[in-house]
Amino acid sequence: MPGRFAIALLTVTSLLGACSHAGVITSLSTDYNKAISDVRNQQLLLNIMRSSAREPLQFSAMGEIAATVHRSIGVDTMLNNLIVGGAAAINHSVNVEARNEPVIKIAPLSDKEFISGILKPTTPETLKDFMELGWDPEFMLPLIVAGYRCPGGEYQANSGKPGEGEAARRALVDAAASLHLVERKTAGVPVTLVVRDDQALEMIRSGVNGGFKVKSVQPASEGGTSEVRLAGPDKQELVAMINLCGNAPGSAAMTGGTRPVTAMEFADDAAANIVEPAGPTASAEPRPGQIKLRSVEAIIYFLGESYRDCYLRPRSRGDCALSYRKDGADRYLFRVSTGGSPAGRAAVATQFYGTNYWVSRLDPNDVDRTMKTFSFLDELVALQIEPSAISTTPTVLSIGAH
Repeated sequence: MPGRFAIALLTVTSLLGACSHAGVITSLSTDYNKAISDVRNQQLLLNIMRSSAREPLQFSAMGEIAATVHRSIGVDTMLNNLIVGGAAAINHSVNVEARNEPVIKIAPLSDKEFISGILKPTTPETLKDFMELGWDPEFMLPLIVAGYRCPGGEYQANSGKPGEGEAARRALVDAAASLHLVERKTAGVPVTLVVRDDQALEMIRSGVNGGFKVKSVQPASEGGTSEVRLAGPDKQELVAMINLCGNAPGSAAMTGGTRPVTAMEFADDAAANIVEPAGPTASAEPRPGQIKLRSVEAIIYFLGESYRDCYLRPRSRGDCALSYRKDGADRYLFRVSTGGSPAGRAAVATQFYGTNYWVSRLDPNDVDRTMKTFSFLDELVALQIEPSAISTTPTVLSIGAH
């Protein structure tokens, strides 16, 4: 082996061993990050298409990823010209090869805790957290609010069916700027117990579990017993103060302004019939309105319902985008295209029963909120995944050399 070639081989080998690890790890980390993001968004789009077809949803999560990178160095020797002879007769070349052998574990999310989580209505606390992180209510309310009832009014449903729900979405968007959440504390319901004197003494000394507090103790009519009055735990909840109900009964003027703001309670079933008190028994306090928040699953079915007409009649489909009006222009909460996407246009793409569906990544007019909707849903779904549901990713990346 000529000396120059030996030196070159040693140089390549040393460089490969010294700096290739960092480059390989950086490339792998970036590639996996992109792949996991694509899979998560494709899963959401596929589930929305399933909901359009009224099919069950299916979720999964990437768990442990074990990547092993194998490297090999080879020397090829060729005979060029035996007649000429000398050093030119033998030609050496160095081949450097690396291959990645990933092992990825996919965890189906179908356990009781996850299903229970995506079925529960989104909590006001979650809405407050997103608002504090900078998410604008104008975008969130049309997605997350299933409907509302103003004091003394009828239930207004924010439906995803074509031709329905536009008025409710428009009202939610117009009122979103006035939304602020306030904590309300309600005194607990008092409870009276008749217990033995020694039990009453123990309650006074050590207190009562469950947030109850002893208010008073006095002898009961029966000898050896005491009547203990307890104050139940205070109830703390969030109330939405929002300019949603106009001049409906119960509206109050904002401080320093003239636009009415109504207190809206968060209710599991705001659509239920409410009997308004009347006559001398009516409360002097104005009755608050009610807002019903959707669950994660309900948001997905809401989006799927908006696209159902286009799914059922693809040849005669119109614009099935879920939109709302703001500042005299249409803005889109969810807009999906079918067929092949132009090169570089698709941010998310999937295939459902032989048809390609994709979401554009380009929005020069800043009116399409579809990818923002995907980001919002991604975070809501992630909040329902318990760490125990997926395997822990190892902290060591194995890189082998051969």
